[in-house]
Amino acid sequence: MSLSEKARVKPILLSMLLTLLSPGAFGFLINAEPNKKPTSSLSALDSLFSTTGLNDELEQVISLYQKNKKKRAKSLLIEMLMANPTDAQTLDVAGTIYLWEGRLKESQVAFEASLRQKIDPSIMAKLGVVRLRQGDKQKAERILLTALQKKPNSFLALRY
Repeated sequence: MSLSEKARVKPILLSMLLTLLSPGAFGFLINAEPNKKPTSSLSALDSLFSTTGLNDELEQVISLYQKNKKKRAKSLLIEMLMANPTDAQTLDVAGTIYLWEGRLKESQVAFEASLRQKIDPSIMAKLGVVRLRQGDKQKAERILLTALQKKPNSFLALRY
């Protein structure tokens, strides 16, 4: 990683780490209407956010989070981000957790950072959902359509 890339990643990583550490309301996203409080539980989202293909550590983070062991899950995720702040999968999991918590700005930053490392239609679809929740329907539509072009059977992109 070049010096300029490191300088760009450091503030993003610090912001993400501080947000993961901060206590907050744990709302969960299910409906895509902006400015509405999420109304569903995490279990309703399980099928929307596939975690297949993740390494064992990231699978453990998701599993702990889903079992309501959020503090431990976030602690592991922070360790992983500190060890490799540009890992696309780790950033994806961070973005997903932020999305589950309704922390849309942080989720957007994490998904965009992940996409800078690796273009992945599944992450694009999640970013599209974030943009929709933020009320930016035009950007959301553009991102979701791009995700569908790259992966026509993307359940998440098709759903929204």
